[in-house]
Formats: sequence, structure tokens, C-alpha cells
Amino acid sequence: MTEKDAPETDYGFTIKGGFIGRDGQYLIEPFYDFGWDFSEDYATVWRRSDDKMRKIWKVIDGNGEVVLDELPYRNVGAMNHGLIPIQDEEMGWGFMNIKGEVIIPPQYAGINHFSNGLARMESGSAFSSKFVYINETGEVVWKE
Repeated sequence: MTEKDAPETDYGFTIKGGFIGRDGQYLIEPFYDFGWDFSEDYATVWRRSDDKMRKIWKVIDGNGEVVLDELPYRNVGAMNHGLIPIQDEEMGWGFMNIKGEVIIPPQYAGINHFSNGLARMESGSAFSSKFVYINETGEVVWKE
């Protein structure tokens, strides 16, 4: 993701992000307020709502086409192993697939990407957590 100043802001300046190709030309014009890099042919991006009170999360493809729009989550991460991290309003983390189907419901205080079929998660709360390892279906295979 590359960024540039956006002159239409209300307070100071805002950076807008887009994506450039190897030749340095924009593939997707700077339009978003934030975006994760492309992973597995998709990028997770957001823009502020008109009232600037919330993030409007989207998943786009390499052409900039919106694949998933207005995701109802507090935060959304970058795709890894076909799963996209999601955080609900209660601060719990889980995962959805590219169809927007929740595969692992938000329930963890902290997350990591999957590697070799497992992800280290934090169960409990941000102040009192224990590590667990889950597989890509959400089954706990080891816990502290």
C-alpha cells in the first residue's frame, strides 16, 4: 500500500492509500484510509464513515473490486491460509473466509496467523490470558 496526502480533510491532513505495481504506477488509486498488503490475491482496507465515527472495512481483489463490503467488525486483518482475522465489538478475535462466513467465532483475546496448520491464540482476557493452539477449523489442539 502506498500513501499520499488528501487535501479535502477537515482537520490538518489525512493520508490516503492505494496500491502500485512494479512499474511504480497506481494499480488501485489512493482511496482508502488504511489497508493491509495483498495476501493470497486479496487486501483488507477501510475508509472512515461520513460521520468519521467508524471504520468501514472491505476486502478487495487485485483489480480493486470489492469482494466483501461493509464488514460488521471492529477490526479486520490480512488473509492468511484462506482465513481473515476479525475482531468483534467485545474485542474478541476469530476468523472468517473470503465468502464472509465466520469459521472461528470471535472469542480470543489475541491472535496470530496460521503456520503449518496451527495458530497460537490467547484465551481469556487481555489482562489474564493463556496460550492455546488451534487448527484451521478452530479446534483447540493444545492449551497452557
